[in-house]
Amino acid sequence: MKFKTGSINVVDFVLVDYDSSDFSSQRDSIWVENLIDLLTENKRFIFDEAKYQAEKAAVAKYTNEPRDQHVIINDVRTVLKVMSLGILPAAEGINSEVKRKIRHLYFYYVYYVNNDVDELVSVVEQIGKAENYSADIFTIFIDNLRATQKNYRTAVKTVEKKNLTREVAQSSLGLPDEYYGDYLHNWHSEYDF
Repeated sequence: MKFKTGSINVVDFVLVDYDSSDFSSQRDSIWVENLIDLLTENKRFIFDEAKYQAEKAAVAKYTNEPRDQHVIINDVRTVLKVMSLGILPAAEGINSEVKRKIRHLYFYYVYYVNNDVDELVSVVEQIGKAENYSADIFTIFIDNLRATQKNYRTAVKTVEKKNLTREVAQSSLGLPDEYYGDYLHNWHSEYDF
């Protein structure tokens, strides 16, 4: 559907009643709810919708950049939702993806927002409370953010002390590209994602 200066997807099509013996299925459609709200409220981006204003206000205390606000809200909401389904951060399987997402959020916040983890903890708590997640989930999420910070600081000290190469530091200590000055560049939207 044409919207503002481009077009947006308001319906997703999925295959249902899939039969693996002959690879047959039926097609069904799903309205993309956030995009319907986007249209009815005539907003440019999803997190500009009325239902996200509490989350946006929480993040706006620390950054005025729309890109940063949207990335942080999206990542915090994603982690909280997945954890509420019982998929907690861990070293293996799907749980490692949750841990990776928390780690990515930490590095994004430190390198792109240039703020401290304590502020990110505040954002997690405010978004979580706005969406009625349990305190147990906050605790696990926050503990993982703080563990990421501790591991990162230890890694930086190790690199500096042992004068490790970038390749070794990244593969063995998990230092992000941003530590070496390589920041994300993607010019596909006005937020420079």
